[in-house]
Amino acid sequence: MRIQRVNSKSTSTSNKTPYPIRKDGCIKLPWYDHFVFMATKANGGKGWGVILSGPSSSGKTFAAYMLARDLGYELVVQQGHRRIEIEELRGTRSIVAGKGGMPVTGFDPGTITRALQLCSQKGVKGVVFDFDEINLVDPGMLGAINNLNQMDENSVWVVPELQTTYKRPSNFIFVGTMNPEYAAVNPLSEAFMSRIVVIECPMMDIQAVRTILSLKFKGCQDMVDATARAMNYIETARRNEQHHWEPDLRTMIQFLDAWHREQPNWKKGTSLNTMASVFDAIIGAKIGWRETVMPARKGLRDSIVVSLGGENQRDLINDLMITDIDGTELPELTDEELGI
Repeated sequence: MRIQRVNSKSTSTSNKTPYPIRKDGCIKLPWYDHFVFMATKANGGKGWGVILSGPSSSGKTFAAYMLARDLGYELVVQQGHRRIEIEELRGTRSIVAGKGGMPVTGFDPGTITRALQLCSQKGVKGVVFDFDEINLVDPGMLGAINNLNQMDENSVWVVPELQTTYKRPSNFIFVGTMNPEYAAVNPLSEAFMSRIVVIECPMMDIQAVRTILSLKFKGCQDMVDATARAMNYIETARRNEQHHWEPDLRTMIQFLDAWHREQPNWKKGTSLNTMASVFDAIIGAKIGWRETVMPARKGLRDSIVVSLGGENQRDLINDLMITDIDGTELPELTDEELGI
């Protein structure tokens, strides 16, 4: 993801395990090159429509933005939602002001129509159409865009209001994103999926999270490590059904930013009371503190704090140390980190 630096005094990155960084300052997602190939070259040089499937903060939407920038294409975004209507994609007739202020009938293009019109405009190299959270849309609605993803001579988009049929141009790329773990999602039809390539986007591992946070929060490596550990612990607690919130990188950035503003000089071995307070305010609200009985929510919060070295009891801390999501065991905290 594109990094905005909080502390610009330091110019070096102190990652314990470096993660690939592009020249433009963006983290390189492991599956990004495959995504670019499938979207641009896989189908005889035309590319397929692609759906990026994975949990929150796995980099799906970011990858669509990065693809558009890497190709020099325009980006058109459609946010998926349960009440979407075809007019939002295709467009509607509307009343606009004509000469002398007299009302005349005009046409307000929908997102897909606008994207296809852009493809033929002078100075526009191409368009990436990003359909975010596509599995929140009613399955019947997606049938309307089946023909657009045919990837042959029948690949068209019909706009009856304009009495126009747009053939899918070679410089139009369709990208959808979805999170299968969301509640109340809709299964995508076989007809739609047969025209699409699905790329699985796994949750970022702890080293990727550390890399992103390290680039954004220069000179705060101790706080970065603590935040990355906390995110990992929260995900493990979710999988153990202690809560139902899926931790995402955006929230952890908000958390670290707030903690850094409250306690900019925190180092390992010092009090985590401020961190715990910020945790309650930002992360606790998303986990659902109000819906959880006090002993349970205090226990979860305290367990996370203790796992970061909040108490000088090595046995208790070692019991709470967890493995990374990909199975990699995290190193034990040293005496210095524990404040002993």
